[in-house]
Amino acid sequence: MLLTRITRIVRSSRREDGVAMAAVLGLLAVGLILTSVILTSVVSAQSFSGYTRAGVQAQAAAEAGIAAARAGLTAGTCSGSTPTYRSATGDVPAYAATIWRPNGSGGWVQGCPIGTSTQVRILSTGYAVAPGASGYSAANSTVLEAILAASSTPITIAASGPAIYAYSASSFGGSGSLVSVDGSVPDVLVKTGNVNCTGDATGVANFVVNGGSLSVGGSCKISGNAFSSGRMTFDGGGYVQGFVVANGVTMSGSTRIYQRVWSTSDITLTGNPTVSGIVKAFSASLDGGTFSSAAYIYGNTNVKNAGGTTLNGTLTTQTANPTPPDWWGGNSKISRVNPITAPTFNSDLPATPVVPNWVDFGSRAEDYTTTVWNGFTVYTMGTNCNETALRAAITAIGSAPGVIDGRTCSGNLGIGGNNNIQITNDLAIIANNIRIDGSGRFSSTTPKRLWLINPDTVANGTPNCPGSLEITGGDTKFTNISTMLYSGCKVVVGSGITVTGQVFAADVEMSGSATLRYTPIGLPGVNLSTGTTTPTGSSTASRTVLSLRNVTG
Repeated sequence: MLLTRITRIVRSSRREDGVAMAAVLGLLAVGLILTSVILTSVVSAQSFSGYTRAGVQAQAAAEAGIAAARAGLTAGTCSGSTPTYRSATGDVPAYAATIWRPNGSGGWVQGCPIGTSTQVRILSTGYAVAPGASGYSAANSTVLEAILAASSTPITIAASGPAIYAYSASSFGGSGSLVSVDGSVPDVLVKTGNVNCTGDATGVANFVVNGGSLSVGGSCKISGNAFSSGRMTFDGGGYVQGFVVANGVTMSGSTRIYQRVWSTSDITLTGNPTVSGIVKAFSASLDGGTFSSAAYIYGNTNVKNAGGTTLNGTLTTQTANPTPPDWWGGNSKISRVNPITAPTFNSDLPATPVVPNWVDFGSRAEDYTTTVWNGFTVYTMGTNCNETALRAAITAIGSAPGVIDGRTCSGNLGIGGNNNIQITNDLAIIANNIRIDGSGRFSSTTPKRLWLINPDTVANGTPNCPGSLEITGGDTKFTNISTMLYSGCKVVVGSGITVTGQVFAADVEMSGSATLRYTPIGLPGVNLSTGTTTPTGSSTASRTVLSLRNVTG
């Protein structure tokens, strides 16, 4: 009995152990399943979080691209056939924004806007800093499209450029002069050719001959500085009140340089000329004349006329051949230092003002349209362009700024006799031949701008002459009007005429007692100070955003 009871107890215990083991195994399986579910959820959440973060970063980058593109358009930096504004290398998140304009058939073509009368499209792609995981890469980049409205705000015409720009040569006959109206620096810039100054250049800050020589003769009076890439020759009573920089200086008669001289070649004096400031040259030939200050000759000095040459300062030269005679009173002021190490020639050499390249205004079709003359009304003349036809054109334009296109005129477009043409707003007159003579006048009751333009129709970087631009007659006047004279030909301003404004031409003649009262006016779409074309249709200052949306592709 006892044995039987023990056996039963053992068997019962074994059955309970089996049940417990099954329960334990079941709980373990449930735990594994729950762990797997939790891990899957965590991984999925992390991937979704990365996807969301990438999307936010890409969207922010795309919006930054839109802002950068709009800022670039406003600043006028849009350029090239595929204009694109990109984030700087290394910046994150990164973007690339492209500029598009209407193609004329309802679509878009990549390019900078032309004028402000059409819409502009910006496509900006933003890129996430941290891309999403595999399978969650759709948000790694975002494309945002902005459509900007057309603008009716006229484009500002930059008042740039010198008082007188001549591509080939410039002459001041008689006593023609320059003065500044508003404190601007009245420079005379000549790109190429030899220049003969025989008149009064009083008021000129810098007279620059970029590719030739400058002759300062007769009664030429340059009140500023003079620069010449070639030789500068003084004769008669001509003088420069500022300093001189040239490749060789020759002075004779009673000519004078009131300040310093830098000659990359020689300085040669004959007669009784005077240099009041310090002289630096690479050789000297002294056959008379006066050095009122110190002179440094980085080469040989040849004293041809010791008796007629005066040194009021010292002369330091590397060599002197022939040696000046012992009896010469200025001999003690000559010292020989070979080489001269201080001061060097370039230690204080002033920079030569930049002479810009020629601007071919009129070589583009848009130069005659509201694309360039934004805010202006364009009126096209017929073949008859006398005073009556000109008045009719101005009347047709009305009170708005206007452009009169007179390229089809059979003769001169202009005024003469005792005719007075009154304008009520800014006016541009474009014709191959423009002539104002007799007592012809332009006038306005309030200050206005007038452009008289001989268009240069050939885009070759050099002037091409279509005809002529002449202002003659002693009683010709521009009352309350600032005038830009532009021509691929020679601009002639006759004796006794006063023009307020500036001249940009192939050649310029200021004759008699003509006076140019300098104030910068400029040309639309052009920087006349640098000779570069600016994107006239880039301004988005008054453009509004019509739409902003995310797009695919």
